[in-house]
Amino acid sequence: TITTIGLDIAKSVFQVHAVDAAGQVVIRRQLKRRSVLVFFQKLPPCLVGIEACGSAHYWARQVVEFGHEVKLIAPQYVRPFVKRQKNDAADAEALYALLENEVVPRFYDRDKQGIPRRWLSVVRNAIVSVTPRFSARRMVKDYADGLYAPAGARKTTV
Repeated sequence: TITTIGLDIAKSVFQVHAVDAAGQVVIRRQLKRRSVLVFFQKLPPCLVGIEACGSAHYWARQVVEFGHEVKLIAPQYVRPFVKRQKNDAADAEALYALLENEVVPRFYDRDKQGIPRRWLSVVRNAIVSVTPRFSARRMVKDYADGLYAPAGARKTTV
């Protein structure tokens, strides 16, 4: 029975890399877009890794509705796990490898209080590295400094 899936999503053809509890590859195949939901509907619940992209959240929501657990993974974390040429099959396999070797041990290894301490450190580091780039205060300051102030300066000199 399948326990973990790496799913590489694309415009019309998706690549599936499915592995059982023993780590043996059970499925390695392409799916047409129209077949993806039917495929996941027939599977017992498992862990699914999807490379984060424009439509990843949509597909994650769809797959979760069938009882699967989905982890969205940033592309920069997937690349180091690609063993050969970059293609959909290699990306799907890399997603599986990343889940199995990095995400699962950190997320499911919990202390006596049931807290995944290693996963929390990943989350904290992500917040520290991403927040300064996307904070609302920074966006308002960039707008004021880059657009509003120069426009005001031009008006007073006319």
